[in-house]
Amino acid sequence: MAVSVAANGFRWLDILEQEFDKTFVDLDLLLGEIDPDQSEITDEGRGKLTVLSSSWAQLVHKTQTLSQTNAKMEAQLIDTKAEIIETKAEKVAMQQQIKDIMAQLHASQLECQILKNQEIEGADTIRKRLVCHFKKITKFLLCTLFAFKEDQLNRQRSEFKRDAVWEIKANELEKENVKLKNSIINLQSEVYGSRLAAKYLDKELAGRYRNVFEQFSQLIRTHYPQLSVVGENYPPPVYKSVLAQCLSILKMLFLVCIVLGQNPFTIAGLATPSVFQWALQNKIYSCLMLFFFSNSIESFLMSTGAFEIFVNDVPLWSKLQTGHLPSAQDFLQMLQTFQNKENTIGGGGPNIGGMSSSSTFNT
Repeated sequence: MAVSVAANGFRWLDILEQEFDKTFVDLDLLLGEIDPDQSEITDEGRGKLTVLSSSWAQLVHKTQTLSQTNAKMEAQLIDTKAEIIETKAEKVAMQQQIKDIMAQLHASQLECQILKNQEIEGADTIRKRLVCHFKKITKFLLCTLFAFKEDQLNRQRSEFKRDAVWEIKANELEKENVKLKNSIINLQSEVYGSRLAAKYLDKELAGRYRNVFEQFSQLIRTHYPQLSVVGENYPPPVYKSVLAQCLSILKMLFLVCIVLGQNPFTIAGLATPSVFQWALQNKIYSCLMLFFFSNSIESFLMSTGAFEIFVNDVPLWSKLQTGHLPSAQDFLQMLQTFQNKENTIGGGGPNIGGMSSSSTFNT
């Protein structure tokens, strides 16, 4: 897993480098469109671009070096973990084997005592230890109780080691799982904060659009009282609207299943994802997370950021094309220009009462 993260780091760096190159070329072309009389601005801008490109190249080089070092360290970390697990398993196997050898020694001492019909020091203690040990000893140990051959000891140690390896790996994975859960909780807290900030930003932007619409409407009523003003939401693309509706239905379905403790995957004959099992165990937290996450995606799908102005179905301004809102003076100038064109086409006359203005905006 660690090596894959390092590989993804190189891929991310390539993507960022491609984006930088594309943006650099766009800026260079944009500087080339500046009027020749203002060549000083072009020269200065291209000088800044040269410095920026040099800094970016050094940054990429240092990042590649760090990524390569990180990849090597991650590989070494994997090897070190494997060696630690191997060493721990060897230690457990040796300890278990020492216990077995001590039990065999005690049994030999008791046998000598019986043969010689004499007591040895600590005989009662040895008997008690043997009683407790023989309850736990396996059939294999009973068969090899008095066998001290090297090959038998090696096989015994290998068996102990094989069992210990899985137990140690399970313990290590459990510790890593706890760390990852804590990291996920911290990341989710940051994501929720970002989503709430984005949500409030969308509301603020929507309020700004509404204020601009009201301001423009008041300008029309003041300067062109004959015009009627109509405001409506700019429709998002059809596929985004369908995706938002499907997402809303899935959200409600999963919320109901989580609250009622039902598993739709079992009903459908599919394997239950671990995420859904966690959601069933943490209903309140998972419902809140699902609600905010799905709402943020729905808002993103339904939001267009548009502020389009039409007069008699003729577009006067498009924020989607220009990237910004018009000023009040620009808005009045656009209406005056449109009025002059209408009067020219219609044969003159100041009457513009037949026109209607529709300002379409989306929050």
